[in-house]
Amino acid sequence: MMNLRFSFSLSLLLSCPLFIAGKRNAFVFLPGVKPHPSLHDRTEAQAGVALDINLIIGGESDQSQSIALTGLRFQLNDEKITDKSSYPPLPGADGPNPDSSSGARFLSVIKQPYFVSIEGLQQVELLQACWEMVWR
Repeated sequence: MMNLRFSFSLSLLLSCPLFIAGKRNAFVFLPGVKPHPSLHDRTEAQAGVALDINLIIGGESDQSQSIALTGLRFQLNDEKITDKSSYPPLPGADGPNPDSSSGARFLSVIKQPYFVSIEGLQQVELLQACWEMVWR
């Protein structure tokens, strides 16, 4: 069995007209748009929420390969990340308008994902898991 490890980040968007997954500066921010005044209250309300996620990585064209990660379960934490070197870049907190972000927060991985290859079941370990909420 082969084990894979990679960093994982998640951005939750509220009222966003455009989102391109996988790009650090993928959000389209309109000039003069201010963050919602209850952004931090709404973020704190998400603490403890558990999510089950299946991810497809790659596969953007007919010729490319993809990996389907299955079985990922994590919990959103309210604890802020203060050391920016300890998490992957997030499009809100590390993008052109960090005021529109709740700031990076930790994710607790409850169940690590896996995928099936020709070699059988492959476990994946998520490292530096984090999330943010972005208001546009």
